[in-house]
Amino acid sequence: MTREEQKCITGFIEQAVASEAGAPSAPLDVAADAIIRALFVRNPEAAYRITLLAMTQAKELAELKMALREEKKSDRCSWISRLLGKPDTLQRSHRRDPRLSGFPQNIRSR
Repeated sequence: MTREEQKCITGFIEQAVASEAGAPSAPLDVAADAIIRALFVRNPEAAYRITLLAMTQAKELAELKMALREEKKSDRCSWISRLLGKPDTLQRSHRRDPRLSGFPQNIRSR
């Protein structure tokens, strides 16, 4: 294990037990904590495996959040280009509406 990996694990655990931005942390469920501790005693490698699982999921969540932010940013910047790039959706919205059958065609297409 490298020093960087040690720092990642330590930082992850410290972040998991710290409260967010000074907000009070959730109260400890004593019964759940006792069960978890007992399971870790019976399965010593469980702490390692659960930590790796949680770190992997946290990394994937961060990547998904970043991708979502980028997508939203892209959506805001290019809505006109997307609109112009999809003329089929515009044409579908101007198909003949039976409720407008009495109006001339050029009025309906505006």
